[in-house]
Amino acid sequence: MGAYINFDLLDTAMLCGIDIKRNTLFAEEVEARCPYCCDRRYRMYLSRLTNMFYCHNCGSGGNAVTLYADFNPRGLRLNNYESFKALLNEPSVKRYDLPQITEKPEPPIRALEERSEIYSEFLGLLRLEKEHLANLLKRGLDSAKIEGNMYKSFPTDKAERQWICDILSSRFDLHGMPGFYRADRRWKAVGQKSGILIPVRNKDGLIQGLQIRFDTPPVKQVTNAFGDKTEKKDGRFRWFSTAGRGFPDGTGITSYIHVTGDVTSDTLYLTEGGLKADVASHLSGGRLFIGLTGVQNVRYLKEVVTSLHPKRIVECVDMDIRTNPQVQKAQSKIQAICTPLCEEYKRFFWPADQKGVDDYLLFRKLKKEHEKKIKEENKNV
Repeated sequence: MGAYINFDLLDTAMLCGIDIKRNTLFAEEVEARCPYCCDRRYRMYLSRLTNMFYCHNCGSGGNAVTLYADFNPRGLRLNNYESFKALLNEPSVKRYDLPQITEKPEPPIRALEERSEIYSEFLGLLRLEKEHLANLLKRGLDSAKIEGNMYKSFPTDKAERQWICDILSSRFDLHGMPGFYRADRRWKAVGQKSGILIPVRNKDGLIQGLQIRFDTPPVKQVTNAFGDKTEKKDGRFRWFSTAGRGFPDGTGITSYIHVTGDVTSDTLYLTEGGLKADVASHLSGGRLFIGLTGVQNVRYLKEVVTSLHPKRIVECVDMDIRTNPQVQKAQSKIQAICTPLCEEYKRFFWPADQKGVDDYLLFRKLKKEHEKKIKEENKNV
């Protein structure tokens, strides 16, 4: 058994300028604004127990080395080795020599084609509850699109969920499938809260992973600096994922980019979120949209854009870009990646009272329908 150097995560976060919620500084889990997705509700948690961070909004996670690699104060993009060497020379960051613990490695994620087949089968075993159908219709989708996109309600009944997992595991080996883990010799699905399962697809329509949009954001108990326990709402969207020690034979997932609409189009629209991209594409007549799961999650952006080879890219980032410096910083990063990959790059703005491009397109659709109705009524007068 050897030893390894572990850098203090909180010291590193402060060095990187991460916005930390001060009244959680002495809690077991310190809350911070995630620099990857630029959330404004402190949904990144820095654990003192594990010395790891995880964002419940976008799914980004790691340790001090990975955080410093991405957000070091010099603004350089470092690999993990370079980050490790740099942290060795940072006097403000504490170091610990800890025993190396050998753990059972996490199963590698299954190949895309296999994931898509198993997730499709999983969704086929589920139903869409009336309230979730109503929610999707209210967003501007129609019944045919909802069925085609395979949105389903996540089963909250434990017995029903186990029955579904038993059927699925009788047909497929679920090792390497994010969202599933094994306990008591049976495969199980993570999660208990009700919500809508949203397939995140690639340009060929294959399901890369699933996200859950919770009906109500999960509530987490947190302890402030004075030892008082309070409840705090967590993020509404979360990956269907089973990373970490608490999920035997579980597998994590990375932040894939969702592609929807006419993939042969030479104009690509870029927004945030798979569901938002689906709605915006539908309301715009099937235009090509990609949805980032958080504005800082650009790991696959170059790869996805290159595969679609657009001539024009129209950026449709949410309107909080006008007031959120972190989103503005992320927008600059997106533009820097995309500009060399197309002939024309431009940003699209709409009234600030409609947060997302899907809200704006729905507002415009309803306005046109209202004006048409008034015009028809006036003709009959």
